[in-house]
Amino acid sequence: VTVVWRTIRGYRIWDAHRTHFYQRLVQLGWGHRRTVCWEYVLMVMCSATALIAINLTVAVQWMLLSGWVISYIFLMCFVFRLEIKMNKNL
Repeated sequence: VTVVWRTIRGYRIWDAHRTHFYQRLVQLGWGHRRTVCWEYVLMVMCSATALIAINLTVAVQWMLLSGWVISYIFLMCFVFRLEIKMNKNL
């Protein structure tokens, strides 16, 4: 997602930056530990879903994938809303 956003905005994707969602959450005050713990939970859930999906039908696999895409969109919107809220408080 970060690479796509940077490409759309005309930034060079190989340059160092602080626009990854992880870095944005840390800058919003979440801290490294809290951010990393939640990312680990998310990764474990994605991994478990992938392992379970191996034995399911293709239709169910697509539904699971769609659910994860929607979840990630929700999470990105969550970060955007936190940023807006934080900017209003400044």
